[in-house]
Amino acid sequence: MHIHVRGPNGEAKVWIEPVVSLMDSKDFSRRELADIIRQVIKNRTAIERAWHEHFGN
Repeated sequence: MHIHVRGPNGEAKVWIEPVVSLMDSKDFSRRELADIIRQVIKNRTAIERAWHEHFGN
């Protein structure tokens, strides 16, 4: 399970399972990537629920 993050400064792919981790990124700063990872960890349950609603099990 993963998500794509896009913003004005770049894009990234973040794995949600088995652990939250950065798969790939382009043009985000280290600080922005750290913030993205923190937000994904903070909102992991909601992200997983939305992923399952969209894609199914």
